[in-house]
Amino acid sequence: MDRWPFHTFRGQRGTFMRVTAANWHTVKKRVLEIEHKSFVRSIQESDRSLTRLALSPSAIFLVAFVAQETLVAYVMADELEQFDDVPGVKSDPHFGRKDTIYLSSVAVEPEWRGRGIGVTAEQEVVAIALRQGYSRVTAHIRSSARLGDRLSRKVLGTFSNWYDTGVPFDYVDLDIGKVARRPGVRVHG
Repeated sequence: MDRWPFHTFRGQRGTFMRVTAANWHTVKKRVLEIEHKSFVRSIQESDRSLTRLALSPSAIFLVAFVAQETLVAYVMADELEQFDDVPGVKSDPHFGRKDTIYLSSVAVEPEWRGRGIGVTAEQEVVAIALRQGYSRVTAHIRSSARLGDRLSRKVLGTFSNWYDTGVPFDYVDLDIGKVARRPGVRVHG
C-alpha cells in the first residue's frame, strides 16, 4: 500500500494512504467506526455511500495513520457533480463544469482531535485536487469552524439547520491557491 508522510503544524507525525477499490476492504470497518463516533446520525454517511465514494475513480479519499498502523482519521472528496443531492451544490456556479472537488467529510477519532490531523488532511486533498487539474475545492463546514491561516474560505451560502442538527453550516470555496503556495507542499496524486 502506497503511503506518504505528514507532519502537522502541531507536531503530529503519521502517514496518509489513498483509499481505492483495491484497498477499501482493509480500512472500511475502521472508517465506519470513526464516522459513527464523529457525526450525529442525521449527517452520518452510510456504509453504502462510503463504499460508493471509495470505488469512484475521481474520488480523493485518504486515511491517516499514526504510530505505523493506527488509523485515526479520514477525509473524502469527489467531483462536485457527485453530490447533487447536497443542499447548495446544484446552485454552485461551477456545477457541471467538472472543475471542482467537493470535500464531503473529514473525521478524526475523538482522542486524536486537536493535533492538526484534520486540517492537514484537508490541505492534502486540496493539494491533490490542484495536481489533478481542479481549480476549486468546496465544502460544507460548521459556520463556527476556525481554520486559522492554514486554510481560508469564501462563504458561498449558509444553512441555518444543517440536516436537522440545529447547527448552522456554510457552503464554502476553499482557497486552493493558498495551499499551493505553502512552503514545502509536496503533492501526492
